[in-house]
Amino acid sequence: MDTQQLFFALHVSVIALVAFMVHKKVPEAYMDEVFHVPQAQRYCALDYRTWDPMLTTPPGLYVISNVLFSPFLFSSTSRFCSTTLLRSTNFGFAIGLHLVIKRILLRLHPYQNKLEREFNPLVITLFPIVWFYNFLYYTDPGSTFFVLLGYLLALECKYKTSALVMGISILFRQTNITWVAFILGVSTLKVLSSQKDAILNPKVAEIKTWGQGFNQVVIFIMSIFKNFRNVMIYFFPFFILFIALGIFIKWNDGIVLGDRSHHTPIFHFPQIFYFASFTLIFGAPIVLSFDHIGPIWDFVDYRSPRKLLLFWMMMTYLMYMIHEFSFEHPYLLADNRHYSFYLWKNVYRRHKSIKYLLLPFYITAIRILGKLLTSQQSFLWTAYTTTRFKAAGTRILSLHYCKHCYSIHILVTTIYLEV
Repeated sequence: MDTQQLFFALHVSVIALVAFMVHKKVPEAYMDEVFHVPQAQRYCALDYRTWDPMLTTPPGLYVISNVLFSPFLFSSTSRFCSTTLLRSTNFGFAIGLHLVIKRILLRLHPYQNKLEREFNPLVITLFPIVWFYNFLYYTDPGSTFFVLLGYLLALECKYKTSALVMGISILFRQTNITWVAFILGVSTLKVLSSQKDAILNPKVAEIKTWGQGFNQVVIFIMSIFKNFRNVMIYFFPFFILFIALGIFIKWNDGIVLGDRSHHTPIFHFPQIFYFASFTLIFGAPIVLSFDHIGPIWDFVDYRSPRKLLLFWMMMTYLMYMIHEFSFEHPYLLADNRHYSFYLWKNVYRRHKSIKYLLLPFYITAIRILGKLLTSQQSFLWTAYTTTRFKAAGTRILSLHYCKHCYSIHILVTTIYLEV
């Protein structure tokens, strides 16, 4: 058995073993499965009209399960749409995710040695926040799988197929429209950079002033208008997704299906800090292996009164933003079966000052990730991606509800940070 087969067999074996243990210990619907499983069973019974108002995401997961198990539906609905069998849907997504990540890494880093090429997908797939949901009937594994599959297809320049797959991902989570925007943006940049009159796309380190950065953005926008016909030919299916979602939001009077009382979009600024911290911690084996991180706090010049004043003004502003825009979702501390419950209970709830005292760590995490991204990515890629991440991060309700968003954020970020 070669290395490739060994790592894949290890991944499948671990997933199968844990899935069996979960089935033995928790055979009945667990946590939010009490909503997902009955809805899927209604679909298995060919009842597509009844909808549980407590469900706030589209029916993509139930449709996939319905298609997979449709050959058996006329035998025994209760047997072939049992909780255990429905969970097997995510077993398939877990295996598929490993293969997708492997192909993404191969596209981005073709010169990795064979051991790294097989080991890294396994490590990324085992990311704990999403890995746990592979064994339950949740939307997270399918959502992550289809987003990264859509991204892989875009890397392979199969843009129309990528848009189709991203449309499926939106049927799992409406907020995946953010990742549609991400893929559209980086793909547009890739296409325009390969045109005959390609745009200049310098590294971040080559941009010395705000004026130069602004000029790059203007050139990029003008290039889109100049090549508008080609852009539309390549990417019109992505725009169809935006239009379709817009129509849905208008028809539904909002993006949330079902219960909206605890699912209201808000400006949650500290999510950016949570994301940076999670990325640094869980991506530490990759991130901290770089030897060109350099000084982290070198932007603080204690010899310059002006720079020191600007530094303390920035710190004051960030502490104000933490104070004004830190929110606890009602469900955050209502359920001790989530990672975030223990994080919030044992860290953030220890003392009111904790959320402010963590600010130096947040800044350190952002600086480390920022230095690594800017050392390897172009200015336009970094500017666009940072904007997308902030747009996604600050509008997610709470740490309790962004587990799959963090998973995709960290997967994409660590993939791009890796050499």
